[in-house]
Amino acid sequence: MHCAPPCRFRPNPALNYCVAAPRVSIIVPTRDRPRLLPRAVGSLLVQTEADTEIIVVDNSSADVAATSCLGLPALRDPRVHVVPAPLARNAGAARNAGLAVATGEWT
Repeated sequence: MHCAPPCRFRPNPALNYCVAAPRVSIIVPTRDRPRLLPRAVGSLLVQTEADTEIIVVDNSSADVAATSCLGLPALRDPRVHVVPAPLARNAGAARNAGLAVATGEWT
C-alpha cells in the first residue's frame, strides 16, 4: 500500500487502503500537565476547522495521569492521537516527535 506524494491520502494498514489525510495537523507537546491538557485539547476540538488531527505528544510525563486525563470524551474523538516521546527532552524535540507522525497537509 503506497500513496504517492503529493497526495491528500495516507496509508491505513488497519484498513488496507488509503484514507483522506486531514488538512491541518495540530501538535500539542505536554509534560506533567494533567489539569491543563483537557482544556487545551477541548478548545482545539471546538474550532471551526473540522478537518484536523490533534497530536498530543507526552514528553515523558512522570505521572501517567498526565495524558490519561484525556480518556474522557477527547480520546474517543478520532481526531485526537496521543504519542509518547521516547525520552524527556525540550518542547522542540516533542514537537518534532509530533511532526514525525503528522499526516496533515499543514502542520
